[in-house]
Amino acid sequence: MEKQTNVRKEMKEALYKRAIGYDVEETKVIVSKDGRPVRIEKTKRHIPPDLKAMIAYKKLFGETDAGKDM
Repeated sequence: MEKQTNVRKEMKEALYKRAIGYDVEETKVIVSKDGRPVRIEKTKRHIPPDLKAMIAYKKLFGETDAGKDM
């Protein structure tokens, strides 16, 4: 039962993260023709909020932070 609760919590957190958007760091390794790494490029990319995830979060968990700051 505890494992099911933990999975539900992880799913809730992941859906919330997708609903509000997040930043991710991507790493790209540039290699030479002979296959040796030449340089590593790191870039940050923003994943925008997802409306469908917002709707699903509200529908599944019935919680919202909307209006708390108002």
